[in-house]
Amino acid sequence: ITSWCAFACGLPMACPDGGEGPSTCDLGVFTRDLVIQIFKRETERRRDPETQLILDRCHRDDRDVGEAIQDLQIQVLEEFNISRTLYPQYLLSRSRFGKDQEVAEAALFIKYDLSCNGSLRVGHVTPSVPLFSLDGTCSLLPSFEKSGRPLILIAGSLT
Repeated sequence: ITSWCAFACGLPMACPDGGEGPSTCDLGVFTRDLVIQIFKRETERRRDPETQLILDRCHRDDRDVGEAIQDLQIQVLEEFNISRTLYPQYLLSRSRFGKDQEVAEAALFIKYDLSCNGSLRVGHVTPSVPLFSLDGTCSLLPSFEKSGRPLILIAGSLT
């Protein structure tokens, strides 16, 4: 996974302890408290109107939103004086605290992650699942149905 993250991000692998792979890479630089601080800042930056304009432009111009999010995450790391070469370790460190409630509350993209594999297929009745907006407002999926019109749901992950 570590090598894949480095490859996918186009960054060289660099471990805090000078190691070169997952077996020698110490993720300890990303303590729970530091990850919470970074998550809070990343959430602030994701909600910022300027960031929203950048993401809107990506959608409008059919560009990869994931690249914009990656750039934002690297900028946040650099705000904390963390080298961009540690970005792959940051991605791995996030999963270490995924079940921690305080960590989840700090990160918009974890807080509302209710994903799971399901059995929904074309033609099934729309399930009453919650959908959350950026401001935390909740709507139920069936509320988007229009009489006589199909409801198409396209979902994905930017992280």
